[in-house]
Amino acid sequence: MTLFPSGGPKRAACPFSRSTLAVATLLVAATIGFAQSPTTGALIGTVADPSGALIPSASVEAVNADTNAAQTQITNGAGQFSFNNLRPGTYKLVVKLAGFRTASMPNLKIEVNKSSSIEVKMEVGTETQVVEVTGAASAQIQTNDAQIGNTITKDLISRLPTLQRNVTELMNLQPGVVPVGNNLQSRSTGALDDQNTVTVDGIDVTAVVTSLGTSIPTPQDSVEEFRVTVSNPNANLSRASGGQMSLVGRHGSNTMHGSGYGFFQDSEWNSNTWDNNAAKISKPTIKDKRYGGRFGGPIRKDKTFLFTNYEARDFDQVQQVTRTVPTDSLKAGILRFRDAAGTVNSYDLRTSRQCGATGDQACDPRGLGQSPSSRAQLALMPASNLNSGGDGLNTLNFLANIPTPVQDRYIVGRLDHVFSDKLTFNSSYTYFRRIAVGAGDISIKDQASVISTPQRGTLLAGGLTWQIKPTLINTARFGFVRDVAPNQATAPSVAAGLLNIPGTNTSAGNIALLLGGGTTAFLDSPIDMDTQRARYQASYSRSYQFDDDITWIKGKHNISMGVQVRPLWYRHDRADKVVGSLTSLVASVDQGAFLNIPASNAPPI
Repeated sequence: MTLFPSGGPKRAACPFSRSTLAVATLLVAATIGFAQSPTTGALIGTVADPSGALIPSASVEAVNADTNAAQTQITNGAGQFSFNNLRPGTYKLVVKLAGFRTASMPNLKIEVNKSSSIEVKMEVGTETQVVEVTGAASAQIQTNDAQIGNTITKDLISRLPTLQRNVTELMNLQPGVVPVGNNLQSRSTGALDDQNTVTVDGIDVTAVVTSLGTSIPTPQDSVEEFRVTVSNPNANLSRASGGQMSLVGRHGSNTMHGSGYGFFQDSEWNSNTWDNNAAKISKPTIKDKRYGGRFGGPIRKDKTFLFTNYEARDFDQVQQVTRTVPTDSLKAGILRFRDAAGTVNSYDLRTSRQCGATGDQACDPRGLGQSPSSRAQLALMPASNLNSGGDGLNTLNFLANIPTPVQDRYIVGRLDHVFSDKLTFNSSYTYFRRIAVGAGDISIKDQASVISTPQRGTLLAGGLTWQIKPTLINTARFGFVRDVAPNQATAPSVAAGLLNIPGTNTSAGNIALLLGGGTTAFLDSPIDMDTQRARYQASYSRSYQFDDDITWIKGKHNISMGVQVRPLWYRHDRADKVVGSLTSLVASVDQGAFLNIPASNAPPI
C-alpha cells in the first residue's frame, strides 16, 4: 500500500500482480460434431442417394450470402461432411457429384457457437441439372453437443427491451437465468453472478476484478447476434462456471447498408417527486439524448469489407441526496437536550452554568464557548428544508438534487479481408469513453458533486482462419483489452483548502475539520470528508489474449485442440487503508476513548 501526502494520490501505484493463464484443450469425438467456437458456427451433415445409401467423395460447398466467401468439403467414406468454422449468417449449400443432379439449398442459418445438422438427398441426373431445395424453417433439437442455450439474432436484438441499449442486458431473458442486479449481475443455473463471461468476436471483455460488467459496452447496433450458454459449456468456454455469452459483431458485406438513430427523453411531462414537494424543491430538469449511426459495405467486392458504428449519450440527470445539517441553535454554539422529564434544555457553551450533577456548574470553565473554526464551518451548512431527521434538536436533515451528468462515446470499426477461399482475416478496434460525476462525494454547501468517475475501455482484436486442407483448419485470434476506471473523489485536504476555515491552514498543509463525521456520524460536513465518501480509488487493467485452435477431420472423427494464453495486468490505487482513515490531514472532532468531559462540566442528562 502506498501512502500519499496531503491532497491525496496522484498516480502512485499500489503493488500490482501479474498472472498468466495457459490452457491447452484436446477434444476427441466419436462422430463429427461440436467444432464450433465463440465466433463461428458449425454445419455438419450427410449426403445420400435416392435409396438412402450414403455417398462418399461428393463435393459440398458452403457460400456466405453476404460476402460470397466459400468453403468446400469432400464427404468421407461414410458420406459425412463438416464445416467447423463458418461465420454466423445465411449460407447456400451446393452439393455436386458426377451422375447426380446438383443439389442447392439456400437460406441455411448458421448461428454462433452452435452446430447445425442437415441431410442432403441427391437425385440421379447430370451436374448441369440443379435441384433447389427450399422449405420453412423448423426447430432443431441440439444433438451434436450437450450445451444448453439460445441464439438471439440482430432482428430480435432490435426488438427486445434493453433499457441501456446494451446487449448484455438480454442475458436475463434466457431460461435458467435469474437477475439479481444490473449489468451482468445475474445467476445462470445456480452459478454465482461473478462467474459470467462475455466474449466479443472471441475475445473476453469481462471485467477483470469482479466480473459484474464488461470493459466495453455492447450497443445493439454493433452486434450481429449472440448465444448464451447457460449450462454444459464446451471446453472452448471454460474460463468460468456461469453463463457464457458469445457475441459476434456486425460486419460489412457486398451490399452497402446503414442507419442513423436518435432517442430523446426529458422530464417535461413528469410530476415532481414526493420528497421534492415535501422539501419545497422545484422539479429538476432531466434530459437523456442518445444518438448514433452505423454503416457497412464493401471496399473491394468479395474481398474486403468495412463496418463502423458510432453511438453517443448525453444524460443530464440528478440524484437525490440527504445530509445531516446543524440547526440554527447549534450554529450559535447552543446545545439542546431533553432531560429525564422530557423537557428541552438549552446550553450555551460559553455562558451556561447548568452543568454538573447539581446543574449549577459552568459548562465551559474557561468561558470560551464554541471554537471559531467550528463556528465558521457550521455557518457554511444550509438550513434544513425538511424539519425532520437528525436528532431533532441539534441536527436535522437536508434534501438536495445533485446534478450528476453522464457523457458516453462509443465507436467500433471492423475490417475483414478474404485472401482466398482458404485464408480469411478479420480485425476490429473498439473505443469507449465515459465522463460522469457521482453523488458519493458532494458539496452540500454548493449542492454539487465533487467526485468524477471517468472510464476508458479499449478492445483491439484480430483473427486469421486458414484452411490448410479440407480436413484441417487452423484459427488464430489475438486480443488486447484495456480498462481504466478511476473514482476521483475530492481529498479532505483539498476540501479544506476550498472551505478555507480559519485555523486549518498550517505549514504541513490544509487540515480538514471533520465535526461528528467519524465514529458517531451525527453531522455531515459542507464538503464530504469522511473515509467512505472522500477516498480516491482507481483500477487499471490490461489483458492480452492469444487463442489458437486446430480442427482435424479424420474419417468419422473430429479432433479439436487448442491453446489459450492470457497474461493479465492489474493495478489498484487508493487513498485509504481499507479500514480506517484516509491518507490526508484530518482533525476529527468526535466521540472517542481519548476524549472525556468531566462530570462537573457535563449537562445533567
